[in-house]
Amino acid sequence: MVHHVVRLGFLPLILWVFAKQAPTLQILIWSFVLGYGVSLLPVPSGGGSVEVTFMLLLKPLLGEDMASLALLWWRFSSHYFYVLIGIVITLAELTGFFKPQLAKTNQDGRA
Repeated sequence: MVHHVVRLGFLPLILWVFAKQAPTLQILIWSFVLGYGVSLLPVPSGGGSVEVTFMLLLKPLLGEDMASLALLWWRFSSHYFYVLIGIVITLAELTGFFKPQLAKTNQDGRA
């Protein structure tokens, strides 16, 4: 539940920063459509269709320069951030970063 709120909350937060007079209900609907519309497309990460849709919807509201900047922030926070976190966790697991901490916890007798 928290994941969905945070994921859908990035776009409204970014738009409220960049567009002072953004329509709240419309932004929430766009956030849902852009966030979960990707799931309906059979290409990895939306294959650019999400970015095109974002620009078509928000360029009239923000202008081209601000829409491009908002798109970068939104895609990083809603997609690439999770990819980077996954890479860090995978590398930590592969290098055994978590194992010494688990072994120490087991020796102390605490879980």
